Amino acid sequence: MAWYFWYFSNTGNLFWYLVIIVVGISLILRHKNEQGRRSGRAFERHFGNRQFSAHPTSEEGNQDEGFNSYLDVIDEVAIFGGGKRIIHSANFRGGDIVTIFGGMDLFFEKSQLAPGTQQIEAVSIFGGWTLVVPPHWNVKIDVVSIFGSINDKRSIPTEAARDNTSQLVITGFVMFGGGYIKSY
Repeated sequence: MAWYFWYFSNTGNLFWYLVIIVVGISLILRHKNEQGRRSGRAFERHFGNRQFSAHPTSEEGNQDEGFNSYLDVIDEVAIFGGGKRIIHSANFRGGDIVTIFGGMDLFFEKSQLAPGTQQIEAVSIFGGWTLVVPPHWNVKIDVVSIFGSINDKRSIPTEAARDNTSQLVITGFVMFGGGYIKSY
């Protein structure tokens, strides 16, 4: 047992252990930096040195707020975080929502559904989402819920006020989370 303490207490052996650890860390860090430089060069070679913006500019040239979206299809992911989006689409066609330990609020009050059946696939695990839709939208909920809930807080419109030319179907899976559908 004494040899064990002598072996690890000898400073010469400790030096070589530290050298191996430092070399390993430097190899890992150098590999990551080279990989980042290579992918950056490939991006510039493919796209040039352009500046990209996720949000379109208005006619006056001013950039819109970061929470507005003008896309017809959504693809929202919130993992350990959250977000809010106001969807401005004249032809909304559905999309995907994924929330894991996070939340997402989507406001469709300034949108119109595309004709036919449109689908939103929503997956929430320890997370949640809220959809605020116009009161005349025809919404069908088909979500599997395990230790979670989906709540439809909308008032039921009359048949004359309901839009029967298009339908929004919400499908997906909720576990230990929830979803709300509201209209104001």
